[in-house]
Amino acid sequence: RGGEYGSYVSPPPAAAGTDPRGTSPTVSAGVQSPHDQDLYVEQPSYMEVSDFRSRSKAKATLGGTLRTFTDRKRGSTQDALVFVPYDATLFTQGTFAERHLDPRKRRKFKFVGKAVEAAEKVVPQEQWNAYTPEGVTMMKYEGLESAELAKGGDEIVRLIMVYMGDKRGEKAKVSKEDSIQIAFKLLNKAHSKQIWRDEVYCTMCRQTNRNPNPRSAALGLELLALVSNVFGPSPDLFPIVAEYCAKAVEREERSPTEDIDVDADRPPISVLLFVRYCMRKLRKYQPSSGPPPAIEVPALAILRRLQTAPNFPNSPFGFSLQEIMDAQSTSHPTADIPVVVKVLVSAIIDTGGLEAEGLFRISASSSQQDQLRRVLEEGSYQLDTRSMSPHTPASILKNWVGELEEPLVSRDIYTRLLGAGKDVDKLVSIAQDLPPLNLRVFCTLLGLWRRTIENISVTKMGASNLALVWSPGLFQATHADPEMIIKASKLESEALALLIEHFPIADT
Repeated sequence: RGGEYGSYVSPPPAAAGTDPRGTSPTVSAGVQSPHDQDLYVEQPSYMEVSDFRSRSKAKATLGGTLRTFTDRKRGSTQDALVFVPYDATLFTQGTFAERHLDPRKRRKFKFVGKAVEAAEKVVPQEQWNAYTPEGVTMMKYEGLESAELAKGGDEIVRLIMVYMGDKRGEKAKVSKEDSIQIAFKLLNKAHSKQIWRDEVYCTMCRQTNRNPNPRSAALGLELLALVSNVFGPSPDLFPIVAEYCAKAVEREERSPTEDIDVDADRPPISVLLFVRYCMRKLRKYQPSSGPPPAIEVPALAILRRLQTAPNFPNSPFGFSLQEIMDAQSTSHPTADIPVVVKVLVSAIIDTGGLEAEGLFRISASSSQQDQLRRVLEEGSYQLDTRSMSPHTPASILKNWVGELEEPLVSRDIYTRLLGAGKDVDKLVSIAQDLPPLNLRVFCTLLGLWRRTIENISVTKMGASNLALVWSPGLFQATHADPEMIIKASKLESEALALLIEHFPIADT
């Protein structure tokens, strides 16, 4: 089936035992993968090297790292070249590379007498497509701020390589907690400039592509999933990243890579689940989907949850309302709102939440929240509420609303509500313009809030109290000016309190 590096596009017939391009020995056409399937033509994850006379010959010819694995079905051991994942044309199609990538690899500065020289090397486009152990930037940094931008780009690449365990001079394995700190630094550094955001995506795609170290490649996919929650690539780069993920999904569906253990303190990484997750998150950055979402770097606690989120494909957390509805359409085809909302509301009532002081104001312990959240993330809605505190489902419900990919009260409605002041009729009219699905969820919450207020002598939670604790997650507003944050917060809670008291649920 021929083809150097395992990059195959149905070659023309060639003489037996020769490579169609004349560059390397052919990989045996009849060879089987570790999954007992034929190595298919496009982008295999594993390549046997039995056609080569020696390991060194195979390594020199194919340019990868040889690893030994055991085929459990056959009970045999064989050598393989591991690439996770692989796309031979990542940055060589279209005009993005020509416009935005720098074809030079800058080396360290050298002092020659009193002069300073920076050695540069022109790199062929084909080499932009694959993993490199060198920490080099990819974007073109030009203009008056080129030096500052290039310095920031170098720091971004360094952080990515440290996260993946590839940075020379750094410890080879980074703990889960250290990796969260590194990701936090990376997101805070890159989010402010589009060229840095593109540097992140270009570098991560390159470093996960034809990476000879499965652990490094898996950590790169983990970081890609984290980043896709916070910001996206530019419109020019988006098609490349989206196609890269799509090819990885297609390949993994045809010949899945075994889950990769990266550390004892985190679950194994499934390449298929992580690239599927990246594809879902990338949808919101499509150039045709309107203005890009506001960029806000999550707190460390949220990043910890997001790090393992792709392991739970049925999770109702962190996606848009419509995506959640689509995901549950098979298991709950008649549900008119996300099932998780109904389940949590029922759990609050069943555990005596309507008689609990400080409902929604008092948070449950982290361990209790994590336990319930894990059950819901696994797609199970059969909750054992016998020993559950009402504050646990109340906290999870509030978190679920705050983690929606798009706020329950959309941006345009939010702006209009704040402009309505204390005009009740105007506030009600504006809220009724919410999309039907959003309105149904809002009314479900509204019914629960009103039942809480009915027992205010016990719950100590009136409309103003509920509005104060719910408005941040409900509106998900972001303001750069501290004074505006304080002002907007007051207006949000006032508007929500009036809606809690006056919005006509029966009419919706």
